[in-house]
Amino acid sequence: MDGMVATANLCWVHAYFSKSLASLTSDMVKHLGNENPGLAANLTFVNKVTLEGLRIPNAEGAVVQRYAASLWPYKLVAFILEQLLAKCSEKGSFNLQTNTPVTRLKKVDTSNDLVAAAAMATWIVETPRGKIAAGSVLLATNGYTSHLLPQFRDLIVPTRGQVVALPPRDLKGDETPLDIRNTYYFFGDASDKAVGRDDYLVQRPAPGSELVLGGGRERGRNAGVGVWDDSELDEPVSRWLGGELSTVLDLDMRPANDYRYFSAEEEKKAKSPDPVATYAWTGIMGFSRDAHPWVGSVPPSLGGGYGLWVCAGYTGNGMPNAALCAKAVVNMMLMTDDVDLPPEYMLTETRVESALARDTVAVAAEKGVLALPYLA
Repeated sequence: MDGMVATANLCWVHAYFSKSLASLTSDMVKHLGNENPGLAANLTFVNKVTLEGLRIPNAEGAVVQRYAASLWPYKLVAFILEQLLAKCSEKGSFNLQTNTPVTRLKKVDTSNDLVAAAAMATWIVETPRGKIAAGSVLLATNGYTSHLLPQFRDLIVPTRGQVVALPPRDLKGDETPLDIRNTYYFFGDASDKAVGRDDYLVQRPAPGSELVLGGGRERGRNAGVGVWDDSELDEPVSRWLGGELSTVLDLDMRPANDYRYFSAEEEKKAKSPDPVATYAWTGIMGFSRDAHPWVGSVPPSLGGGYGLWVCAGYTGNGMPNAALCAKAVVNMMLMTDDVDLPPEYMLTETRVESALARDTVAVAAEKGVLALPYLA
């Protein structure tokens, strides 16, 4: 990975624009300090004075996490696939088939499919290019899981998210681009609704220095819930993402640790406008009924059986969850003892029953509480 990774000192700033959410989060940080002091040592809940220096003067409070990272997932996945192809393809231990969507899963009928039975296959994977008989199949299908297993329709729901790229403003002379120095999450709003805002922000490294802002789903149709098509944009969301950043983040070029106070008139004159988006795109997330990923063996009640596994339903939090969930499910498939997974993530019949007793993802979206299970 030499030469592929850039390092910088970043903090993760989770800003709350609702008094009730800020108060709840402050209590949770205190509780975490009592339950897990080591983990809590990486978090700090900050008040109004510090918020100015973090470029979020209008927030009610924020959690600052000492360590943060920014990742380009496609580049990482492409790198891993290239390494696997280079090292394993000749041995026959790795075979990558692109542009080959799976259209159907079928459990092997050993009485009728003698070839598959002889190969000890338990599942048939159907594609437009042919069929594959396999002893084990892992569905890493996230928001599209119910396409192959309809029984997951009420457990993992496709939900469309949208992102824009905002370029730095035109520079004069020897000016350098704005450096926000942190990654951000903006949650709640001044009306004290549970979730009036659910947006996130990262910045690409120099010289590009683009701000990448995602969110605004609540401004779109059904908050993006149930939408599986990522080939189009939701215009109300585009307008929101293109005009709201300056209301939550100080985009002034002054240093982030400059605590000078300005009069209202001076602040108005100095306020930097929102940059105009140069790119916008969408992606499909998999929102879980109980807000946790589903990892493990798929039981017959969900259309599965021996040899069928799933690792999906990250509810927009795949970046910090997917890698170790994948490691855990592979260890389950290999029947090793090295399975390290939060019990809330395990797929069990009891959990399915409990999840189905909760509000549907669509109802939770209407209430504005899609993200609140993480805070409860």
